[in-house]
Amino acid sequence: MRKLVYALSLSLGLASPASAINWAEGQVADPFSDQQCNVQMIVSYGGYIYQYPSKWDGVYFPNTDRNWLWACPSGFVALGSDEFFNQEEVGDSIDERERSNIRSFLVDNPKLVPNWKSRWERFIELEALRNRPAARREFIFRLRAYFAEDVEIANEYRAQAAQLIEGLMASGEISGIGLIERQFLMGVYAERKGNQSEADKWFVLAKETLWIDDDDAEHEGLAYFNELIAEVIESREQQNPPWNERVE
Repeated sequence: MRKLVYALSLSLGLASPASAINWAEGQVADPFSDQQCNVQMIVSYGGYIYQYPSKWDGVYFPNTDRNWLWACPSGFVALGSDEFFNQEEVGDSIDERERSNIRSFLVDNPKLVPNWKSRWERFIELEALRNRPAARREFIFRLRAYFAEDVEIANEYRAQAAQLIEGLMASGEISGIGLIERQFLMGVYAERKGNQSEADKWFVLAKETLWIDDDDAEHEGLAYFNELIAEVIESREQQNPPWNERVE
């Protein structure tokens, strides 16, 4: 949690304006063949990533960068943080049914995924074969909303994310900063639909939710989300929501 809070602190103005995202070519083992995957690896980035427009869908670099979608000779495609690329760290936590489902899929489908669009489509197909918890599926819907080229389709993904978020809240599976983020997003979703009173209810919850840091200190809300909420409310007078401008 400390890492997340520190990163969000950087986003509020402590990051150097000269910072830049840098990538380098690298290789990782293909989880489904004896070959290597040629990938782009992160060299550096800064807290400014939390100010990119993707924040309105609650998704951030590197997940919003096309370089982070890694494709392998076997045809396997996943985000660079995927457990199949980090098997030494996750150990035996990988679901063997997932491994079997993916292997069968790769046998029956083309191994060549030559461009980002085909990689993205393959990624979504493979995600559907995996035993993902609700929090992961909700995140994928948010990511799909961000990448969607059609507003109506993006809003359909946001609606599906919202359903999962409501379930996560009802079950008590999320708390602290994770809960604050989802409350903020539910407010944004309501605002997008023109329901400002509903949005305000979620924004109040986001500002009043308590969380405990790594030093056992209790906090109410988070400055990062409070500033975004203020930005949404201030934009109402101009009737020009901040997510209308998408430049990264």
